[in-house]
Amino acid sequence: MGIPKGFPSSRSERLFHRLFAGYFVPGWTPAAPALAESAAGSPGGKSVRVSCRCEIRRVADISATQGHIVPTSIAYHGNFFVGNLNTFPIQDGSSKILKITPSGHFKTVVTGLTTVLGVAFDCEGYLYILENTTGNPFPTPFTGKVLRVTDDGLEEIATGLFLPTAMTFGPDGDLYVSTLVLVHRLWG
Repeated sequence: MGIPKGFPSSRSERLFHRLFAGYFVPGWTPAAPALAESAAGSPGGKSVRVSCRCEIRRVADISATQGHIVPTSIAYHGNFFVGNLNTFPIQDGSSKILKITPSGHFKTVVTGLTTVLGVAFDCEGYLYILENTTGNPFPTPFTGKVLRVTDDGLEEIATGLFLPTAMTFGPDGDLYVSTLVLVHRLWG
């Protein structure tokens, strides 16, 4: 029988794709699936750790105390920081950022957010947050935002984004945001 053409061939690649809600793009291989130490969007709101040998261990069960908040993004900066989408219809300010220690303890560190789909840290240690839609009950183009957490609160870095889906800092230190099928460089 064998493995279908274009499907991940190694055990670790298949496990990686299964952890991330079964999404698979033919021809795409994760650079290092074992480095994806936590899958924020795993079924039931659980964060898991995947070892280099594809062993899975639960780090935290977010849904046990937070309910069905739909974790969507994760970044590591000494601890894990998890953003959430929340349920529909969208309610402004209903999303948050949780800090999860490697031992599984967590607390809320940022509140008042809406439809968080991305979290990332810059080289200076500032936390950036990507909001998909604000001010509307359902996903709406040109209402996405990038926020930076500062000592004074939340600072808007970019607004009016067309349904942003993810963000990351590149090796050049610039912030990159994907919106549906486009990738935008926010500065540089």
